[in-house]
Amino acid sequence: MSPERRADDPRTAIAAAAVLPPSEGAFDRVPPLEARAPKLAIMAALVVCAWFGIVLLSKHEGAATVYLSDAARTRYLTVHVVGFCLGLGTVLAVDGAFLAAAFGWTSISRAARFALYADWLIWAGFALVCVSGAFLQPDFGNAWVVANFFVVLALGVNAVHARDILDHVRAVPRTARISTLPRRLLTRAVASAVLSQALWWTSMAIGYFTRLR
Repeated sequence: MSPERRADDPRTAIAAAAVLPPSEGAFDRVPPLEARAPKLAIMAALVVCAWFGIVLLSKHEGAATVYLSDAARTRYLTVHVVGFCLGLGTVLAVDGAFLAAAFGWTSISRAARFALYADWLIWAGFALVCVSGAFLQPDFGNAWVVANFFVVLALGVNAVHARDILDHVRAVPRTARISTLPRRLLTRAVASAVLSQALWWTSMAIGYFTRLR
């Protein structure tokens, strides 16, 4: 009879891992929060700094004595709308991919890979919306305009949070399903997606009633 395996025998760990659900131990490749915190803080700080720069630029343009010509306003509005279509459209596509994974029509790994490639399109649309909006001479005397700036800030910070969630989702095995994801990760992902949709649509609605009408 073979001798009893020791608890620290690597073969014992491998055998134990083989019977775990697909999601268990899948996040070993993702650094703990203590290690991720500096990177997340830097990304969030960059978003806040960029947002503050947009606010200053908007105040400068809003205080300008020369008003936009119809041609210039049309150009900036066109870029503004394109930015919304690019950003919100890509967000809808990414959410649709994960919804398809929830119904079993595709795998989580494919949805995560699509989200990774689409991430830069969301940021590009977000940047177009911010920069073009600054040149539309926003009225800071309008409470809705001020509120919209904070909606945009929340969008940027939530995007940083969503990227952290995506890094976790990408770490799960290819055979993983939505039902096998840890409840905490799933809750974070759903909350971030719902918040993202709410913020994009809120910003678009405020922009329509204060600038596009």
